[in-house]
Amino acid sequence: MNPTAPCALRKDIDRHFAGSIEPSAERALREHLPGCPECHRYYERHLLLARLDPQALDAKARLGAGLGVPVRRSSSRWFFLPASGLALAAAAAAVLVVASPRSTTESGDFVARGGGEEHSAVRLSVFKLERGAAVPVQGHIRASDELAFAYENRAGKQRLMVFGVDEHRRVYWFFPAWQ
Repeated sequence: MNPTAPCALRKDIDRHFAGSIEPSAERALREHLPGCPECHRYYERHLLLARLDPQALDAKARLGAGLGVPVRRSSSRWFFLPASGLALAAAAAAVLVVASPRSTTESGDFVARGGGEEHSAVRLSVFKLERGAAVPVQGHIRASDELAFAYENRAGKQRLMVFGVDEHRRVYWFFPAWQ
């Protein structure tokens, strides 16, 4: 992605995975993907999320939509939002993490699910970036806020995964970073 603006065809990737892409746009997207590393990575992220989301369209339905075959759904939910919606969903997921009283200790530190109040071996802190400084998240955040995470691993765990889930049960990955 260009630092000033995302690729113009990125929205077509969202439409492809939502099953709402027009055949001509699908054809242009297929021709564009091999030559655009940013779009290719964005497509791969959507592909992985589609494998994890049981309500996402399968490959046949997505390809059929790209050929003009109508997609049948049991509901009218959107499964993948445009980039601006993704930021809003990530912010909502972060608010859920921050506001959840059962996931913090009395001191306000985040703990792993099932972690004890007294001897938490794993801590996760969430910060938003303001004027070049990391400020602990308190209350709410905006969709435009940049987030940072700090992880304390006193238990010596070998793996870490940080993700958020929005109110529609969509998963948004924060760590490990997409390659």
